[in-house]
Amino acid sequence: MCQWLSQGLRLLALGLSAAASIDGLRAQTAVWNGGNPNENYTNSANWAGGIVPPNTGSDTMQLSGTNPGNINVNTSANVAGIVEYGSGFPQYTFNSTGGGTLTIGAGGISPNASGSLGTLIYFYMPVVLSANQTWISATQSYIGFVYSSQGISGAYGLTIGNGNVYILGTNTYSGGLTVSGNGQLLAGSSSAAGTGTLTLDSGSSIATVAGGVLDIANPVSIGSSVTVGAENAWTDQLNFSGTLTAQTAATSVVVQTGASVYVSGTFTGPDGEALTITSNAANGALLPPEGGSQLIFTGTLAAPVESLTVNNAALVLAPTGSPSAQIPGVDRVSISGLGYLGLD
Repeated sequence: MCQWLSQGLRLLALGLSAAASIDGLRAQTAVWNGGNPNENYTNSANWAGGIVPPNTGSDTMQLSGTNPGNINVNTSANVAGIVEYGSGFPQYTFNSTGGGTLTIGAGGISPNASGSLGTLIYFYMPVVLSANQTWISATQSYIGFVYSSQGISGAYGLTIGNGNVYILGTNTYSGGLTVSGNGQLLAGSSSAAGTGTLTLDSGSSIATVAGGVLDIANPVSIGSSVTVGAENAWTDQLNFSGTLTAQTAATSVVVQTGASVYVSGTFTGPDGEALTITSNAANGALLPPEGGSQLIFTGTLAAPVESLTVNNAALVLAPTGSPSAQIPGVDRVSISGLGYLGLD
């Protein structure tokens, strides 16, 4: 019996040890309350319980929604993710102080489980990705945005879910950028998608927020009902100079009201492609300054397009070389609404 008791105690000890190990792997939550005159990340008075999270990537940073304002990152901050709480559009601004850095893990950036909150997050400092992650979950409603102005780096990918994400600066993250759900990428630099593939899933959108012409040279995978354009549509232009690949055999591209969008790279996709160019402009094929929308194709069509439909938008086909050589296999062309098709 003593032997059984001894074995039982050893098993109990092993069980407690294993439980402790598992608990040690679980990410803890550190709540940022802020509100102190010293807004430094390392100021314990800014954190619930007076405990500054360790810079190990184990803790999730929760923005409590109270005392929004600056978060001065004055250390090598490394968090598992950032969760937003609060309503009424609380604004949090992350700044680098004294060379501080910010690394975000697989938790990414997300609203809490209650859904639509309206939090505004500004990163006026570089951000490092330590894992593939999503900024704003595609399964939650969201009002507000995330704004990154100083560049994103890391050997991982980023997904934009159901919200608006502004990406400016020089970005070198290499795992690709996916815009999914009702997500919107507002690109303020040509490197907004880093160095990998830009995936625009069905229902998503991309717009430029930079003045002049923004050139996306990344390979682009495009779904259906994808909206393209510019936040200041009447003055800015968006150009896709990389290979643009349709995900499905039925692709609809919606050109934003007043926008001029160029495709100077190669368009390809499944054989028998049915391509529709449409817009959300009430004035159809007028020039963009008058409220129209236009897509100008100056690249190469690598896959046969079985049918081409232009509805309430302007499509100008001005490919490199002769149109007959560069636009093969278009069997049917349909112009509807206030549509316009130009051949140069």
